[in-house]
Amino acid sequence: MKKDYLILQAAIELIKEKGFEKTSISAITKKAGVAHGTFYRYFKSKNEIIPAIAELIFEDLLTTAQTRVDSSMHFSEKMECLVSVTLQKTSEYKEMLIFCYSGMALHSSFEKWEEIYSDYYEWLGSLLLDAQIKKEIDLSAYPEAKMLPKMIISSIESITENYLFSMENEQTEDKVLLERQIITFLTQALNIKKK
Repeated sequence: MKKDYLILQAAIELIKEKGFEKTSISAITKKAGVAHGTFYRYFKSKNEIIPAIAELIFEDLLTTAQTRVDSSMHFSEKMECLVSVTLQKTSEYKEMLIFCYSGMALHSSFEKWEEIYSDYYEWLGSLLLDAQIKKEIDLSAYPEAKMLPKMIISSIESITENYLFSMENEQTEDKVLLERQIITFLTQALNIKKK
């Protein structure tokens, strides 16, 4: 297992347990089972771990979505998978996402977001292009279709986060309803054709 991954996993666990300010680099390296100096091979400071955690979360989300989406699926099914994975991963990483958003705002790392999301935007852009070629969607209302991946991802994440971050107890029935509503919204916004 890569040492930077071990460091990030240890940092996530400790930050959840103690909070960022009370989590020391030495505690992170000890938990990760690596030498103290190893931390500095990957990160210049403790603050650099914040965008790295965000990147780890979004890589997990993208990898999971890419694994579940099959090229033979209709575009509507692909969007259902994307919404489902976003709900799952946002719920799974809820605490760390809130931390990353506040930490990146505090430490001015927002320029890192575009870099973190670039593969995600590109992948969704290729799905949209494929769906348009197959006439599964009608994007004639969007002359600047290159903005669509960002708009779609932002919409799905914003709706999901607004719901999940404000709820104390997540109810399965509510999540199912939320998922259906997001899919309905995307179906209408992208004019997704029926199978």
